[in-house]
Amino acid sequence: MSIKIEKFKNVYGINDLKGVREVNGNALIYAPNGGTKTSLALGFKHISTGIMPNDRIFENNAEYKFELDSKIYDNNLPTNIDNIVVYNFEEYYKNNLENNNTRLSLLTMSTTLNSRYGQLYNSCLSLIDELSIKISSVIGTKKKAEDNQKLVFEFFKNNFNLNSWKDIIIFLANLNWAEKIETEHKITNILNDNTIPIISDNNFINKVEKLNNTLNSKIESILFKGTFGSIEASKLIKEISNSGFFEAGHAIKLNGLENLITTNEEFQRIYDEQINVIYNSPEVKKEVEDLLSKINKNKATKEIRNFISNPNILTQLDNYNKFADKLIAGTLQNLESEIKQAKDTIIEAENFINQLMTEAKNEKTKWEEICEIFNERFDVPFKISVGNRFDSMIGKNYPSFEFKYIKNDVEKTISEDLLKKTLSTGEVRALTILYFLFDLNVSIEKNNETFVILDDVVDSFDYKNKYAMIEYISEMSKKRNIICWILTHNFDFFSSCKYRVQNYSKYFIKQNKDSENFQKFNESIIGGGMTLFSNWKESLLQNNDEKKFIALLPVCRNLIELKYDVNNVDYKKLCSALHLRNDTKNIKVSDIIPIYLDTFNINCQIDGSKNVYDILMEQLQILSRTNLTNSVALEDKILFSIGIRLNLETIFNKYDQTLVNSELSLGEELETIKSNLDIEDIKLISKAIISIPEFIHLNSFMYEPLVDISTNTLKKIYDDTIKLMSKHQV
Repeated sequence: MSIKIEKFKNVYGINDLKGVREVNGNALIYAPNGGTKTSLALGFKHISTGIMPNDRIFENNAEYKFELDSKIYDNNLPTNIDNIVVYNFEEYYKNNLENNNTRLSLLTMSTTLNSRYGQLYNSCLSLIDELSIKISSVIGTKKKAEDNQKLVFEFFKNNFNLNSWKDIIIFLANLNWAEKIETEHKITNILNDNTIPIISDNNFINKVEKLNNTLNSKIESILFKGTFGSIEASKLIKEISNSGFFEAGHAIKLNGLENLITTNEEFQRIYDEQINVIYNSPEVKKEVEDLLSKINKNKATKEIRNFISNPNILTQLDNYNKFADKLIAGTLQNLESEIKQAKDTIIEAENFINQLMTEAKNEKTKWEEICEIFNERFDVPFKISVGNRFDSMIGKNYPSFEFKYIKNDVEKTISEDLLKKTLSTGEVRALTILYFLFDLNVSIEKNNETFVILDDVVDSFDYKNKYAMIEYISEMSKKRNIICWILTHNFDFFSSCKYRVQNYSKYFIKQNKDSENFQKFNESIIGGGMTLFSNWKESLLQNNDEKKFIALLPVCRNLIELKYDVNNVDYKKLCSALHLRNDTKNIKVSDIIPIYLDTFNINCQIDGSKNVYDILMEQLQILSRTNLTNSVALEDKILFSIGIRLNLETIFNKYDQTLVNSELSLGEELETIKSNLDIEDIKLISKAIISIPEFIHLNSFMYEPLVDISTNTLKKIYDDTIKLMSKHQV
């Protein structure tokens, strides 16, 4: 299998990818952070799904052309390419684990199925949510939208046994919208826990008719008028009797009655006479007063009075269920079309999701195999298996992950909410690897050849899981139908893969102003193992290379520290060569040659009378006059770093000579003399300190930071420190 890339331009952060034509097989690619690595991965990811990438800043359309599995793909005809599998954490997290930032979906689906499901599912959720707000605003009586939604949802749940907004919308869409009752009253006031037991009574209409007849007859009564009926009058008589109203000399004047009422007995007599006037029989009296008692029970029930006087409403109360449907239809008539369209969309989505679920069930066995591989290889505090979970959208169970946490040999299945709170960054990344492993296996089974791109696949992994992943990559590389590109900005991971993964070409992506260049990884120039130092030794021995002589100083110092300790005489001599000490500028090459002979077993022939400091400055002058745009040589960067440190210490020592033999870090020395510097000086020095201290002062084998920094950047910092020395007259 082979992939041949002819053109790759304007793809997110990539301007113009050059040198990539030479990459024809498995590749281990080191790329410093800055856009190229992830842009390359996401470019292929989106191209494989038919999405056209573009330039991030100027939005120029991408131009690409490549050959894969004997097929040519270019930007003139974007299409889906199912034999490209790209791992990028953010993409896998977004497509498989993130659902509108609210929950982990945990579906056991391939990324393709999961993405289609997620898009459809979320669009339905949005549609349902938007419509529920509109329905609630029409029906509800609350001021806040969320309170209205809660009120109306409870209304449908309690009265119609509907347990989701999806069910509510489908119920509403199925109403007979041709039959509706229009009313100015809120239906939640008409239909609620207090009123429904009253109006759903089979004899309710008969009782209301008797009540209305009674209320109409009150017009001729001298006692009962309007809403002041027999119950109100009875309560008044009782209160007057208990209060001693008449005994206090008071009297009552009724309209239509000339004489004053002055006793309780007289008031009761008039009440009894008026009752006989308005009620035809004791039975009618009992039914009417029973109904009035229920209606007047509380504020909610009193709302019944507002609509029972309407004959149009009253006559339709013979069937409560139809009455409720008509009342809702009349209230929501302006949303009828929108509700029906929403129902059609939901049903269509349900059917499609059911198809996806059928496919997901067909993938279940494969998922079980992948889970077994994952559990065996990766060290995480949980085990993953495939189970079932109920989804309210489709009303069915579907295959999903189950997580069992293990502590002290005790297993516990944890909920999704607890899982979200429990997973560390590395564990979430491990979960995305699970999806990647599945997608990869699906592609391998479906296609003759598969192109795999891994973008920083082990970020946030501990060493055990990192090497588990390297081991998997190594096994995967043995498959003849796979081409794998491993992209990383982690030099340690790059080095580990270099030694553990076989048959991979090594590359370094160099960023230039207008392009990004694939360059063959040269250990003798860039680093990445003992080969680098061996080449430096050979160059020093054969060519008396003064640049390599200086570059080996920090390497030699750390080897001596490891062999002896920091009190060793040779160690201290090398420290004086790398840090500004009283003897720094007087150290001769002849002082270093026996140290190199003892440590490296080489006897170089550089003029022993030369000062080491002078050789460093001469080499730095040459480098400063050289165009280093395409330089990636590690020894150049080391020389600039040593020079930058010595320049800074020269400035610091001018203002505090006690620093000349101190063990303080550069940052601590800066704090000591900061009052002598202006703001621009401090900015420049701070930038320099960030760039160079650790790999010169502490551990010369951790050269990853130097690999990440361009030679031109270090050259600029060095030149700036020279100007700063001139400014401070040192």
